[in-house]
Amino acid sequence: MKEVRVVFTCQADFADLCLNELREAEPGARLERWLAPGVGILTAPGDFPSLSRRFQAARGEDGLEGKRLLFLRHIFPVDGCFVLPGGGIEGCREAYGFLADCARRMDRERPFSVQARCLDPKPEGDALHAVQYFFVDGLLGKGFRCDGARPETVLSIVIAQGAVYLGLSSAQENLSAWPGGMRRFARREDQISRAEFKLLEAIEAFSLPLPPGGWALDLGAAPGGWTKVLLEAGLRVTAVDPAALAPCLEQDPRVEHYRGLAQDFARENRRAFDLLVNDMRMDPAESAGIVCDLADCLAPGALAVMTFKLPSKKRTEQIRRGFSALEKRYRIRYARQLFHNRSEITVVCAKRDGGLPGPAGEKAAFA
Repeated sequence: MKEVRVVFTCQADFADLCLNELREAEPGARLERWLAPGVGILTAPGDFPSLSRRFQAARGEDGLEGKRLLFLRHIFPVDGCFVLPGGGIEGCREAYGFLADCARRMDRERPFSVQARCLDPKPEGDALHAVQYFFVDGLLGKGFRCDGARPETVLSIVIAQGAVYLGLSSAQENLSAWPGGMRRFARREDQISRAEFKLLEAIEAFSLPLPPGGWALDLGAAPGGWTKVLLEAGLRVTAVDPAALAPCLEQDPRVEHYRGLAQDFARENRRAFDLLVNDMRMDPAESAGIVCDLADCLAPGALAVMTFKLPSKKRTEQIRRGFSALEKRYRIRYARQLFHNRSEITVVCAKRDGGLPGPAGEKAAFA
């Protein structure tokens, strides 16, 4: 039977859970070896496009509920592997052979990018950039068009343990358009907290539709990173947290601050919301219970975006309990550990039928 070798990535602290999920999603898969913490080579039956489609289905990317591959970030096929000679990439016959193979397989109408990473702690010289530009310049010289921002074809390169691993695939097949699934955002002068990146990444990764001009509820808001992201998306926000928000938010007329506990707000609230977000540092099942208590304040089908904060032990059980609590009032659409998550996962769910009709009201959010 035909087999494919795949480089896969995940967060290093969750590598064991990621590997277990991969084996469940693809029973014939086996770990060849780890190249670095959170980066491994997997061998699986079939070809790479078929394997990618099965993984995407398990992540909910085909319209189904995705709860089976929480920790996998990025994959690419291992189409070639070689060791750099002492003279560098220019003296490597395998590199020229792989470049010619890429040119035969690629479509000149589809822009490409070369995504290269070095996992070795102290690479000799500038090997990473030498390898990357060898392939970029070589493909440009053969008439292909490079577009690092919106590539359709990706040549993925990983240098690890002295070897160079290469694979050619479509950007969609890799599960993430970013090298290793590492989505980075530029830090801004007006940034309130690192937590902003978590919500920005979730909006992008899951293509979340945010209702412009709607009213969002932000649980555990302080100091206000997620509230700021929602304001920039055109929403008004009720921020719930006993702690103070950043001064720029406290003075913003589009922000209403309930300075108390989310549990109390759930009992006192009288407003209808178009979106709920929740980044509270709380047991997943307890946090999900509060989100369920507020379900009647959401329009049918409205989204809730939340993080499950995971302990160092019994993580799978904590996730299962959180899902079970949420599913009483919501349908889980996506659940995944994104690059900007740490010891947590991001969960996106849609409210089941029922609840308050019509758009968000204008009366006070709490009695």
